[in-house]
Amino acid sequence: MRILIYGGCHAAVIRDILQNMLSPDAVHFSVLINFELIHAGTPFPYQQLIDIDCVIFSHIENKGEYNTTRLVNYCRQSGVKTLSFPWLEWHGYTPGATKGVFGHRYQWYYPELEQLASSFGNFWSFHDFVLSSFPNNETLISGIERTTEMLLSMEERNATDIKIADFAKARHRDSRLFLIPDHPSLSVYMHVVYQIIELLDLGSLIVGSYDKEPQPELRIPIFPKVAQWLGLDFCDTVWIDTDRLPKTTATLTTYLQQYFYKPSFLLVPLAGATFLGEPEEVPLHTRLLVRLVERPSTTGQSEYLLVETLSGRPPANAEFAVNDSEWSTT
Repeated sequence: MRILIYGGCHAAVIRDILQNMLSPDAVHFSVLINFELIHAGTPFPYQQLIDIDCVIFSHIENKGEYNTTRLVNYCRQSGVKTLSFPWLEWHGYTPGATKGVFGHRYQWYYPELEQLASSFGNFWSFHDFVLSSFPNNETLISGIERTTEMLLSMEERNATDIKIADFAKARHRDSRLFLIPDHPSLSVYMHVVYQIIELLDLGSLIVGSYDKEPQPELRIPIFPKVAQWLGLDFCDTVWIDTDRLPKTTATLTTYLQQYFYKPSFLLVPLAGATFLGEPEEVPLHTRLLVRLVERPSTTGQSEYLLVETLSGRPPANAEFAVNDSEWSTT
């Protein structure tokens, strides 16, 4: 069986999971990324469907000639089976987050939090307020209710064969389902994949498994007020951004520092570490020389002091140094 999966970044992940699970002798997968075609102005390659038995796709409704109603009609006329899935996005953990330019890149962030930071003269006052009171009640309540309604509406409007709205509504308290609004966790992807396997009657072809997070490079912290409102059975205040340099795995405190301090500067975070005292501001991509504090940590984390910023290579006697993307001892 030859299957084409057509969609955004989700399509590539679904292809990878299915390839790992199903017999390669019985099923062959290919993938087309819709935004790559659209950005390049390349028409959908309908000629490729001659050798395809099934197209699994995510609906496009607002891109003219790329709208997937055309694809469905072509497949129907050509005898090619189709399965559709919704755009995989849910904002329940991140009400108020939107995509825009923040921290020198286009990413998910909180405009309301950026505005709020400018009204505080002290970082720790801002930090404590956010932990107890962010987001505001209107954003919290309307955002959480609206995101599930929008997902359900999308599934109903497009009559998708594969659905996740009810799954998100029922399971979001048990474990994290979305690491950022449009990057599902493994549990959501597996929910999608098992529906595909059932609908195409491929269960007898399962020969493997898939048990790693497919998109671990980005993760937004869940704020305490959101976790409390949702009644989550887990806590996740980790900020992960390993999609760019310097690669970052840090705490909610470090995440909030990005909002409070000058947007023209970047606080280079230490993975699993805490700066002592007020954070230092350093230009974007500056290398740091730091010294390990020689005393037991009360936080369970290693603690460092900033020694100096480095414009070139770190000196040979440096205890620890940031070398763009990773820690290294010298």
